Amino acid sequence: MRPRVLLTCVLAGVLTLSTAAPATALLGGALSDTTESLLSPVDPLLGTVTEPLLATVEELEGVVDDVVDELGVDPLSDELVHALLATDTHTDTGLDDPFGLNWPAYLPAWPDDDYVASLGHECRPGNVQCVDKVIRDMHRRYDRLGCHDNAIFSLTYKLTTEEYRSAVEDPDFFNDTEFLNHQDAVFAHVYFDAIDDWSDGHLADVPPAWRVAFDAAERGAASTTGNVLLGMNAHIRRDLPFVLETIGLVTPEGETRKTDHDRVNAFLADVQSTITEEVQHRHDPSFGIAPLPLSLDEHGIMHAIRLMREEAWRKAELLVAADTEEERDLVAGLIEYDAALSAVAIRSLLAGDDNERVAHCTAWREGS
Repeated sequence: MRPRVLLTCVLAGVLTLSTAAPATALLGGALSDTTESLLSPVDPLLGTVTEPLLATVEELEGVVDDVVDELGVDPLSDELVHALLATDTHTDTGLDDPFGLNWPAYLPAWPDDDYVASLGHECRPGNVQCVDKVIRDMHRRYDRLGCHDNAIFSLTYKLTTEEYRSAVEDPDFFNDTEFLNHQDAVFAHVYFDAIDDWSDGHLADVPPAWRVAFDAAERGAASTTGNVLLGMNAHIRRDLPFVLETIGLVTPEGETRKTDHDRVNAFLADVQSTITEEVQHRHDPSFGIAPLPLSLDEHGIMHAIRLMREEAWRKAELLVAADTEEERDLVAGLIEYDAALSAVAIRSLLAGDDNERVAHCTAWREGS
């Protein structure tokens, strides 16, 4: 795909995200009639999310339009289009494919200079030792999961956090490393709370997207890639907007934190090969090798992660920009709905059987 064509597609996707379109638009019709049969384990909870949203979709669209009008934001300004289309992704980048472009970094934050102190309780001082503690907790949790399918995303998340820990060894990697350490701890504990509530049987406290992910893992119903993407979908599309709202989108000086948010994409790209190798070694030798639906490959998945993270930022902006609790509740409902619907689609497209996976993992653990 030529860079100009790719970037045009990216811009179209960003426009969709900036107007908070439902997940069905993002999925491009990937859902089929068979999806309804997959909803059975989560039907009651999804119903409580989708019914009020479907009844108020016009009102929701009006809220988003009002926010965009008030902020004076044109997500496809002439300057932005020119900057993106003028970018040569093959010049001085060392890349052999156009997916290497960290395109979210070219998209400005909405003009919001109102600083709000973080409401997150974890690691407020931002010491790097907090990251070490998170990693130790992740390691214990991964070991406890053994060969359960929930271990696949647990391993992925642990490796990603270890890569983050390596990245912050460079004091210039982020503008505000201490704040990113705080975010890392807050973000991780949202996942810890979700899986703990699931394990303890507190299902009403488990967000819908996580319910789909954990249910698929419990049943061995998703492929290895499916388990990874179900976790990423729930943690990025569902959890991240609320975490960003909680910790704040601007610095005390009124500068956007989106610059550091977009820099995260760099170490996420770096850790992909490590994740593939470790998941192959411990859980599934075919991971990253077996053909996937929709011609997905590692570059396509990395692009999907960038897309989800950009969407998370934009939806966090909508949460923060809401003038009333009612407006915020509508945006929050949209976040839950989009992530849950995407989770059902992922489980449908990336179904699998865990028999060989469990046998391989068991043999690895016995031999290690």
